[in-house]
Amino acid sequence: MATNQLLDKRYQIIKKLHETHVSITFQGKDTRRFNRLCLIKQLKTSKPQLQEELEQRFQQEAKILKRLGRHPQIPDLYGYFSENNQFYLVQKWMAGRNLQHQLKQKGKLTEIEVKDILKKILPVLEFFKENKIIHRDIKPSNIMVNGEKLSILIDFGMVKEIDTIVNPNMTYTVLGIGTSGFVSPEQKKGKPTHASDIYSLGVTAVYLLTGKIPNSKLSWRKNVPNISSKFADILGRAIEKKLSDRYQTATEMLTAIKSSKTFYQGNNQLLKIRIVATIIGIIGAGIGIFFNKAEAYNSRGAVYYNQGKYEKALAEYNQVTQLNPKDAEAYKNRGDVYYNQGKYEKALAEYNQAIQLNPKYALAYNNRGAVYYNQGKYDLALADYNQAIQLNPKSASAYNGRGAVYYKQGKYDLALAEYNQAIQLNPKFASAYNGRGAVYYKQGAYDKAFADVNQAIQLNPKFALAYNGRGLVYYNQGAYEKALADFNQAIQLNPKYASAYYNRGVVYRKQGAYQKALADFNQAIQFNPKYAAAYYDRGYVYRKQGAYQKALADFNQAIQFNPKDAAAYYNRGLVYYNQGAYEKALADFNQAIQLNPKYANAYYNRGWLYGKQGAYQKALADFNQAIQLNPKDAAAYYNRGAIYKRNSNTEKAISDFEKAADLYQQQRNQELYQKSLDQLKELREN
Repeated sequence: MATNQLLDKRYQIIKKLHETHVSITFQGKDTRRFNRLCLIKQLKTSKPQLQEELEQRFQQEAKILKRLGRHPQIPDLYGYFSENNQFYLVQKWMAGRNLQHQLKQKGKLTEIEVKDILKKILPVLEFFKENKIIHRDIKPSNIMVNGEKLSILIDFGMVKEIDTIVNPNMTYTVLGIGTSGFVSPEQKKGKPTHASDIYSLGVTAVYLLTGKIPNSKLSWRKNVPNISSKFADILGRAIEKKLSDRYQTATEMLTAIKSSKTFYQGNNQLLKIRIVATIIGIIGAGIGIFFNKAEAYNSRGAVYYNQGKYEKALAEYNQVTQLNPKDAEAYKNRGDVYYNQGKYEKALAEYNQAIQLNPKYALAYNNRGAVYYNQGKYDLALADYNQAIQLNPKSASAYNGRGAVYYKQGKYDLALAEYNQAIQLNPKFASAYNGRGAVYYKQGAYDKAFADVNQAIQLNPKFALAYNGRGLVYYNQGAYEKALADFNQAIQLNPKYASAYYNRGVVYRKQGAYQKALADFNQAIQFNPKYAAAYYDRGYVYRKQGAYQKALADFNQAIQFNPKDAAAYYNRGLVYYNQGAYEKALADFNQAIQLNPKYANAYYNRGWLYGKQGAYQKALADFNQAIQLNPKDAAAYYNRGAIYKRNSNTEKAISDFEKAADLYQQQRNQELYQKSLDQLKELREN
């Protein structure tokens, strides 16, 4: 085809780039779109007698390409047409160099670099699966790098399918014809599956690490002595010859890669630094370099971030913003660093800037939502998660975050729906299982809670939150030793995990190991100085030990941080009572009852105090209420009986002392059982 030839009255040929037995690829320009560069592929046809069927098939496949081109990591299909019995595709021009060239120029890639590539290619393979597409030609020369983006070139091999007129009942559209060394065994036999693309991607990863195509699952490892065993195992599974032994979905492999690198904060998950990858088709090598200067800083920052070297990461991202003050991703990345350092205000400023520069930056909204969540600004967090989902309806992390907000707001049914959606989008999302387990726990569905936190631990054996959650389930089942083991594991994984220390302290308190309990409550408060529940439980232990001033100080703190804690008022009232401050005690019992009108112990103790003050009718009313709420409260029957006895209501007094005696006997409280019998004897003798 001649240079400068005009196709479809608009696309002008600039030069020929590439030719295979099925297609010819040209660089061209669109004369109707300001001469924008484009890539033109002429599809060779060898069976003109099938022209009508070929054209029908071409139209079908072109529509598929058009649909796929809507994905941000796949080049747009600008148009398609037939002219002089030839078929043409016009795609977005992708400048850059492929990874094959990169490998030759700069040498083998590091584990971090390969992981970053996989993390962005795998979601596109999942996108193919959702669209019933098998690529069949994943390889280094199909992965292009264009400035700040990694791109993967795709040769859809459409003409091969057109020439053969595939079965119209076929479920999957098969793309490409494969390249020796990168093709799975089942694909060689003409039976490719989605896992065939995973095999090719696994071989590509090994090739980028070693410069060689692996000839067995294990032999390649000797060429990468510094590779982590976990990543080596992941790649080993990806290139298993036996289909059933391989990862079956891209999501499954992606989860395995991310599992040891995911940061959890509270019930939320902050996404890691993003190295952008885009998938395109093999349409000829473009021009450009692997990383421009800004991207080099960005990528090095990502490496430091993943290693937890936050100050070094910040230094790299600072370089990016100096070189390009409008680099939204650099601001987002810097926000991620501040988030992990707990510097939420600084993180907010960075996410705000990223969103200002790119109002459609779903990940920035998601991560800003995580900051608001950790600050307790749940309405703002919810708004950001909503926006993230609107921009990216398949963001499992955003649904997970929204579930966490609803959980904190006590909207458990809504939270459950969000966690279900997150799990549906990502069946290997450990954080979502843990969050759903927390909802089930709150609803008292302990078996379901146990199943979910177990699943979270199975997916991520280093998930401290899930061990903490399972420990709570064990605690509520009375399995205290198992609960302790899980809280110990959570603390081992996260030595600053305030909630795990607190929960372990509660178990120790329940077991009467007060010194161990105090030590754990101290730790919880050290790591979270506003931990109301930890102050309450520490105060409870101090009260039990008779350290009333310490107990009083802790209950005051608990009430300051949680003014609606009825138990804190009740226990402070007990301390005041023991100190002889009856009016203060009475005020606290009143407040406890106001906050919790079904607080049986508060009614009982207020009644006891009224009795001590001679307000017998008030005492009687409170004992009545205590018994109504807790019909097995032996002390309430005993003390009500005492008031009836004082009021000469012998019949009711006898009835109450008989009930008290019966309950004390059931409780094996011999002393109070005998006192009840003595009261009965006295009443009957008189």
